[in-house]
Amino acid sequence: MFLILGLDSSFAQIPNKYGLSIISDPNILKETIQKDPNKALVRIKDYVPNIALDIKYATTQNVFYTQLYKKPAALVRLPVAKALAAVQKDLNEQGYSLKIYDAYRPYSVTCQMFKMLPDTLYMGLPWTGSKLNRGIALDLALIDLKNQKRTQNAHAI
Repeated sequence: MFLILGLDSSFAQIPNKYGLSIISDPNILKETIQKDPNKALVRIKDYVPNIALDIKYATTQNVFYTQLYKKPAALVRLPVAKALAAVQKDLNEQGYSLKIYDAYRPYSVTCQMFKMLPDTLYMGLPWTGSKLNRGIALDLALIDLKNQKRTQNAHAI
């Protein structure tokens, strides 16, 4: 089941022709979250204020050379945000940080991406959706806090 958070029109969804269960009604979304708060999509920065964000699909600096998000939002499900906070704390103590390139991805964007690049190995598939669509996955890197650059030394952590 997909949870669609209606923050603004940049997260609007297209109708699903594959039969996936997608919540697009704000009232049903609220009821679902009331029953299980772990299904809430939350802003990563609210839980991990010092995390680095570089949301590539809100720019043209991505594999598609196309801006796919109207603004750079980084959302995940509540348990993911809490886990990120714990990981970030541990990494910071070692001189590192996480850098997020993508988080929750609207299903409509997954469909748009697949239309531009119909790759069944690396792309989210419109007929199954992706973990990014569900708010339970991230595109991220490990960066050094001293220079804010990606580290090649991830195995040391």
